[in-house]
Amino acid sequence: MKRAGVKLLRAMIGGLGRLCSVFATPVNTRVLFVFATPNLGGAEMVHARIVRAVADAAPEVWFTEPQGARELLPRFQQHATIVNLGLRVRSRLCAYFQAGFQAGRIVRGRTGVVVGSFSHFFYDMLPWLVGVRCVDLLHNFGVGFEHYSLRHEAKLARRIVISSELASRLESLYAESGVDRASMQKLLVIPTAVDVPPQPPVKPAGDLNILFVGRNSPEKRVELAGRLASALKASGVAARMRLVGDLASSVSPEDRPSCEFIGLVNDDAAMAALYRQSHLLVLTSSREGFPLAVMEAMAHGVLPLVTRVGALASLPDQVCHKLDGDGDELVQAFAARIQQLAADRPALDADGKACHRYAAEHFDARKFEAAWRKLLLETAP
Repeated sequence: MKRAGVKLLRAMIGGLGRLCSVFATPVNTRVLFVFATPNLGGAEMVHARIVRAVADAAPEVWFTEPQGARELLPRFQQHATIVNLGLRVRSRLCAYFQAGFQAGRIVRGRTGVVVGSFSHFFYDMLPWLVGVRCVDLLHNFGVGFEHYSLRHEAKLARRIVISSELASRLESLYAESGVDRASMQKLLVIPTAVDVPPQPPVKPAGDLNILFVGRNSPEKRVELAGRLASALKASGVAARMRLVGDLASSVSPEDRPSCEFIGLVNDDAAMAALYRQSHLLVLTSSREGFPLAVMEAMAHGVLPLVTRVGALASLPDQVCHKLDGDGDELVQAFAARIQQLAADRPALDADGKACHRYAAEHFDARKFEAAWRKLLLETAP
């Protein structure tokens, strides 16, 4: 009963917004993107790359979350007109009104396609986007969008996922939720891509340089990277653990002396230099889609050591070492594998070159951009 009441309230307030939109300026852009934030993160960097791929269509980007440092905003501004809706949709009642209002502006305009990712507001607008082609992008499972979007699935013309593993999980969710299997025909896999140097870099001799790259969120389990750094130091392995991101607060004080905190890096050249100098990438996540950091690392001949989660589990062992466990057990597993790799540097060098070859074959940025252009421009009015 409560859910029915919320649905009715959403419809009434959204309908009022839709009526009010007739007095507002229509949205006249060929491609409209609706994203949560331009904060520094792998998914957000993918969003910026998609926007760049269709920059010649003069796209518009709406951001729907007010918080965050917004480090990637200049990348979006370079290729699109930016609209910040965050404060207007901060409360649920305002979001209901704005969903109808903004959708009305879109319907009255000349928008060819609306693309959404990581934004609840995008899905809230879908019932009101009558006659407009809508597409969503799912990066991973576990943050709730796969469930939140289900009730609006019929409104989507296409659903994009970044890996076949995610497509399989979505198919299982459809089966569990009673969604018509015909909806699977909407699914399209467009793997994320990165720029791959023509040759793998020559890695420095001496200490192993180990990178941890990620945002400071619980599923990344940054504290385990700190404990790993201390374990390596105690075992006498000549290695440096370098953490990229705003991560120091998640590492225990006793582990911080064993770590080198690089901080946030929002410069492609600086990040590429870190990858070139590094031998290993460590990710201790409890869940992942297909992290951009793994692809960037492999493109620069860095061997990833990761937990066996998400799409990473399908990567060949030669180009991605997958480890199991939790807590101290996982830390010890990582430490033991790093000791093995440190003792056989020629094998580690060969694995790094294999990573570069795999990245060149599978993470082609030109294919990525061509796929998105075909989806958004060739089929848009």
